[in-house]
Amino acid sequence: MDTGGNRLSVFVATLGWSRAAYVEFVTDERVETLIEAHENAFLAFGGTPREVLYDNMRTVVLERHGWLREVANVRVHGTTGEIPAERLAIERVQLQPVPTPYAGRSVRSLQKPVSAPIIGLQHPLSFYDAFAGGLS
Repeated sequence: MDTGGNRLSVFVATLGWSRAAYVEFVTDERVETLIEAHENAFLAFGGTPREVLYDNMRTVVLERHGWLREVANVRVHGTTGEIPAERLAIERVQLQPVPTPYAGRSVRSLQKPVSAPIIGLQHPLSFYDAFAGGLS
């Protein structure tokens, strides 16, 4: 994302069943930053899913302020036909407790950050629905 000189990356986490979203803008893509973004997402969701799947890690959100509160989690979702914030309230009871924050350092933190993007896998929504297995 071009911010006029400071490069930003965006971390987006979306729960598979409710489609509730969490977005965090970061200045690098180091392992420590990725772990911290996961921890922040799990705290925002109120728990952790049993499995984490990765999609396109270079997803860009154009407007930062209030996007989650005012748009993403309160609109009627195109796939579910329901409001993600309302589904999150139901899904939250299925989430595991948020674990103790990671306090370690990886070897990569001692090295110069690599500028190559982290690229994940992309799956059709039907793939995620298979994991919900009867939640609907």
